Amino acid sequence: MLSQETARQIAARTMQILPYNINVMRADGSIIASGDPARIGTIHPAAAAVWEKQRALELTRTEAAQWEGSREGINLPAYLRGKPAAVIGITGPPEDVRPYGELVVMTSEMMMEQAKLLEEMQVDQRMREELGLRLLEGDRQKETAAMAERMNVSLDERRVVLSLPVNETEEAARSIRPMLTKEELLCSKEGKLFVLAVCREADWRKEILHRFTGIQAGVGTCTAKAEELPVSAQRAEQTSRLTSTEPQLVFFEENDLEVLLTMMQQEAGWSMKLALSAELMETLQVYVQAGGSREAAEQLHIHRNTLQYRLRQIEEVTGKDPRRKRDLLYLYAALVMQERMP
Repeated sequence: MLSQETARQIAARTMQILPYNINVMRADGSIIASGDPARIGTIHPAAAAVWEKQRALELTRTEAAQWEGSREGINLPAYLRGKPAAVIGITGPPEDVRPYGELVVMTSEMMMEQAKLLEEMQVDQRMREELGLRLLEGDRQKETAAMAERMNVSLDERRVVLSLPVNETEEAARSIRPMLTKEELLCSKEGKLFVLAVCREADWRKEILHRFTGIQAGVGTCTAKAEELPVSAQRAEQTSRLTSTEPQLVFFEENDLEVLLTMMQQEAGWSMKLALSAELMETLQVYVQAGGSREAAEQLHIHRNTLQYRLRQIEEVTGKDPRRKRDLLYLYAALVMQERMP
């Protein structure tokens, strides 16, 4: 059924280019949109006749007087995909408005088609969101598989879940949708946005980095099993807590230790604080990442003896010697937690 909003748009658009009133009517002759607000909601008997016979009807002023609620003008049937959809009326002397009839009907039919396409896109979008949610929740019912088949979404594809820490999910969704293929899904859950992306390349991390450049998200684990997608989503959400305010993709598989430590801090309340100067903090960060004293000294642009002196200072302040693996692990954990502290 033609919606009142679409009918209103038809009347408004056509009246921008014509100096005549336009009425849009349904099968029973009810006027659902008009340039004359007083006519909205009233019955146009001639329009009902046009719908029934599916042919145009012209009314002179004298003829209109015989149809209660009608005025002089021309009334024409309009179609949507080959089926009757509305009656379009142009008010005015028939000889004056007749030349505009075909143009008005064509414009109306185009606008109805656009509205129908938009409605179908919105329905498809809601169904895809529903399918995404079902997969994230581990729903393995036959209905879920049938839904995927109807939408031509293969559940056998390798996929990875991305979790976007956003405040406005709908605004973010609008920017993400153009990046997605027909096989990929986008949905929101508990105020968070999730992308179920397809991984086709052997180096899927490089593929994801290339395709989703410019967004901020945690990336879970890639799997070919639909039942493992909830785990990928959980890891993606946990990893998203490591993202900064700048657009970047952070992969769980490259940051699993950091994810674990952040979870311990945020969920278990466990934390450690290093009372180090900025210089010693930088030295510790570089030493942890460098993998050796020579590499760390080169990156810091200092002599190896200077590095050893700073490492001893770190031990004096913290009681932990970064040159011992167990102590270094403790110090690294403290570094990660301190970086994530609010």
